[in-house]
Amino acid sequence: AVSFSGFGELVSCDANAAGASCSLLVANKPTTPPPPETPKYPFGFTKVDEQGGPLAGAEFQLKDSAGKVVATVASGSDGKVSFPAVKPGKYTVTESKAPAGYEKVADFTVTIADDGTVTGLPAGNKVVDEKTPPEYPFGFTKVDENGNPLAGAEFQLKDASGKVIATVTSGTDGKVTFPSVAPGIYTVTESKAPQGYEKVADFTVTIADDGTITGLPTDGKVVDKPATPPEYPFGFTKVDENGNPLAGAEFQLKDASGNVVATVTSGADGKVSFPSVAPGIYTVTESKAPEGYEKVADFTVTIADDGTATGLPADGKVVDKPTTPPPPTTPPT
Repeated sequence: AVSFSGFGELVSCDANAAGASCSLLVANKPTTPPPPETPKYPFGFTKVDEQGGPLAGAEFQLKDSAGKVVATVASGSDGKVSFPAVKPGKYTVTESKAPAGYEKVADFTVTIADDGTVTGLPAGNKVVDEKTPPEYPFGFTKVDENGNPLAGAEFQLKDASGKVIATVTSGTDGKVTFPSVAPGIYTVTESKAPQGYEKVADFTVTIADDGTITGLPTDGKVVDKPATPPEYPFGFTKVDENGNPLAGAEFQLKDASGNVVATVTSGADGKVSFPSVAPGIYTVTESKAPEGYEKVADFTVTIADDGTATGLPADGKVVDKPTTPPPPTTPPT
């Protein structure tokens, strides 16, 4: 017996004869058709300037919902940006490179419906790039009161929101040059003065759209004044030989040049308190002693930069001795 299972219907077969042949009716089963392809749709827009003129050289990326870049297209001379056909879904359009002199637009989302309808494109299918605002450098010279350049002055440039956008230090020529910035109102702050100098007060600089700068000091020179040295008070107690306080003792404080910088009189508690003075060497002179007492000899007091005073008498007490009475007068004989 001959089996032809699975091949179709046996029509005739003489298997016992030499050279016999068999005839088969073979029936082919239909193949399963492939699923229909998801339709794809192209879309695009026109890149223009603020006046509506086409802009070439703007590069755009099309990203799918996973953030994958599926196409990158640059606008031609007609401003056209035409993305290849893509499946329905949500896509993000990113301007990855703007034409020279123009700002990039913010990303925007485009949705392609199953029927190919595209939503999310800007009005009129035109994407507008704004021109990059011009930027201008400016600066000034840091000098002392005699007009000599000062190095080491640190300045901060702050925008209208108070954000520091540049920090520059003057060189040996005193020059302070800020990098180019857009028109607007800026605050200049001396964040660090050269050693031995006071910081200047903040000042405001305005840069107009045409680059005109107003608000800089006269002649473009910022003047630092010498720093005021710290000042320190000091004093002592005026007492008699028994340690009792003496009132009415007048003392003068003289600087190294002999100038009287302060005159103080002791009170009932004997206290003599000089006002604050800068570090240096001073002479203390008792210009007037209490009645019945001798003046003490002048003495020198040195005030160090940290305010330490040396040269004061022991225990901070200045002792006046009683005046020596005159000898008795011998009566005439």
